[in-house]
Amino acid sequence: MRKNNNASKIAQHTNTTKHNIDFENVKIMARETNLERRLFLEAWYSIEDPNSGNDHISVPDIYKSLCKQ
Repeated sequence: MRKNNNASKIAQHTNTTKHNIDFENVKIMARETNLERRLFLEAWYSIEDPNSGNDHISVPDIYKSLCKQ
């Protein structure tokens, strides 16, 4: 984000919408060191927020009923 790297989803968002990110009040949803698990968690949390972006994996339908939505 600091380097305005367009590979960053946050940088893409701020560049296209001109939104400012409130980094002082960031909420960490989960932590995971395993890449596959981390991508699943990212996809999982993106289901709950229609404004979030998920370009990595899709969550199987069987799990979607467990989301808060």
